[in-house]
Amino acid sequence: MLATFLIAAFLVVYVYIGYPLVLRIAVQLFSRPVRKGYCEPRVTLIVSAYNEEAVIGKKIENTFALDYPSEKLEIIICSDGSTDSTDEIVRSYDGKVILHRVEGRRGKPECQNQGAAIASGDVLVFSDANSMYDTAALRNLMQNFHDEKVGVVCGELRYKKNNKSDEGLYWKLERFLKEAESVLGSCLGANGAIYAVRKELFHPLPPEACSDFVEPFYAYDAGYRVVYEATAFCTEVPGDNAEEFNRKQRIITNSLQSIYLIKKFLNPFRYGWYSLALWSHKMLRWYAFLFLIVAFIANLFLVGNFFFLTLLLLQVLFYVFAFIGIFSSFKLFSIPYYFIAVNLASFLAVVDTVVGRKVTSWEKVR
Repeated sequence: MLATFLIAAFLVVYVYIGYPLVLRIAVQLFSRPVRKGYCEPRVTLIVSAYNEEAVIGKKIENTFALDYPSEKLEIIICSDGSTDSTDEIVRSYDGKVILHRVEGRRGKPECQNQGAAIASGDVLVFSDANSMYDTAALRNLMQNFHDEKVGVVCGELRYKKNNKSDEGLYWKLERFLKEAESVLGSCLGANGAIYAVRKELFHPLPPEACSDFVEPFYAYDAGYRVVYEATAFCTEVPGDNAEEFNRKQRIITNSLQSIYLIKKFLNPFRYGWYSLALWSHKMLRWYAFLFLIVAFIANLFLVGNFFFLTLLLLQVLFYVFAFIGIFSSFKLFSIPYYFIAVNLASFLAVVDTVVGRKVTSWEKVR
């Protein structure tokens, strides 16, 4: 039982502390900087939208305001069977924006597949309707394509301050991991709100795929780097904790059911560091809830020892703080709450995957 506890505890610590420390050390020893420079290709911005009448006009105006030559920027709005006035609003920009309607709620990957098929740009940029780009975001993304070895560039999603959610804590960790992995060669996946890919590298995906997670792997497999550009950012207003919980569960479910598309990258003997990053950053974190449960149960059998009794009491206290965090935004409670919420979302996503629940379309959390 002691060995079981030690293994489970080690895996939890490794996922949230050990792996970030490994990255911090590796960055000092094995950095591979990107050769950034002037790069101004023809770009197609593809926005997947479902019933986005509240924000689609603002998104289009935001795109018009970007610091990028208008003659080199094509805008395609892929409406996934919208039933509100989304299509009418897009049509009002006739001549400036292309409306492509996808019938039958086919899901985000299919919207992106069809948008990419009609795009004329050399670089495809994928975004969401509620993601508002910084004025320099597009230009900062493109400067990375000056390096011929770069195939995909992931921008940064920043959440506006909102006391209803602690989502920003998650993204701070994600930002560090992506930046470090990028400097070491290639980061894992991208962010659906803001990422760019060379058109010749775009790979059509099945409807159940998590496109921003899977797409970069195809570019990496073709010999290109996947890099993170923090100066290319967009902003969103997060939903409350319940809404973000549902969104995170859906994203993890999508990612888990997409693993079969990239399963070969799980082999560390073939893909080395990139495989280790996939296991450490994604796979082990998605199953961290299991390690937490195993560590707690194993600890129950070890309470005869004062040291392990103390560890058990600390675990119980942490879960009590997490419960209080449901009702309190005080950091002492909200941080444990968010940690447990993320792991609960992973647990439910694993259940969804095991029972075969497919997630092919999306609902707004806003």
